[in-house]
Amino acid sequence: MDLPGCRFYLFGMGNRRKLLYADGRLRDAFTGEVLNEWEVAEEHVRPPEYCVSLRTTEGEGVRISEDEQGVWCEEATDRVCLTRSPVRLPRFEDQRQAPLLRVLHHDLLINLIHAGPVPNLLVYPRPWYRDAAMACMCLEKTGNLGLVEDWIRGLHKPFDRNNAGHAEPDNLGQVLYTGKDFVIIDFEGEPARELTERRLKRSPLRDVAGMVRSFHYAAYFALLKEASIRSEDMPILEPWTDLWYLYISGFFLRSYLDTVGRAPFIPLDKREWRIMLKAFLLEKAIYELGYELNNRPEWVVIPLKGIKNLLEGE
Repeated sequence: MDLPGCRFYLFGMGNRRKLLYADGRLRDAFTGEVLNEWEVAEEHVRPPEYCVSLRTTEGEGVRISEDEQGVWCEEATDRVCLTRSPVRLPRFEDQRQAPLLRVLHHDLLINLIHAGPVPNLLVYPRPWYRDAAMACMCLEKTGNLGLVEDWIRGLHKPFDRNNAGHAEPDNLGQVLYTGKDFVIIDFEGEPARELTERRLKRSPLRDVAGMVRSFHYAAYFALLKEASIRSEDMPILEPWTDLWYLYISGFFLRSYLDTVGRAPFIPLDKREWRIMLKAFLLEKAIYELGYELNNRPEWVVIPLKGIKNLLEGE
């Protein structure tokens, strides 16, 4: 899979200072302070390698990179540490899409701020609980959960109230941290459906499809509903949004299948399993479309994109 081209890059994974490189300037991502700048003749941004390589108009080489120890700037014979704090950066060499996984793992780590794990550090000042819980599940798998240990231990309210102050279901009120893992505890179903319908025994893949659709909403909410994102940046950001959604969904599905193993409620035939999951995803997206048309018409583009992707076979 080819990764989209990139004209900027964020450094500062984990609890490090967040730095933004763009157009020959290295800035503090939050304050905008310019830390260094170069007259650039040529630049190469390599997200899977966590680095930016430059050639200045004077022929000098510059390399800004990040590893498990910190962020480094190399010019000529000088190598300067810009910010330092340990993180674990697996190479995922045993996976088919190792470069893609490194990019998406970087995205998780770069969005750890003092307030906790956020969907996008340039947009959100504090965590959305359910998104943060999913991020923590990934961080635990790569040995980085300790980076947010203080945030986890400081949780004392079940609702994040980020949605206009409402205590809605998109929060950790439905997720418990056991000390080793996260457990989902609320499967009440869709409130708009009759209780008798919600009590019917259905395939658990229906709940799995609901979780996958929630990842799609989380990905596109930040892209489509934040005024701080310029319309001209949409074509650049949308491929990365899709990559995040596909990676997180794939990670969740693989973990689910590894956990349930050969349980009798899961089809053994992979083709049958995929058909059932796609059917439930389509059912859920169509339900979302009706809900958004009746309640939040400005959000209707999200389920429409999901339906379009499913019908096109993605």
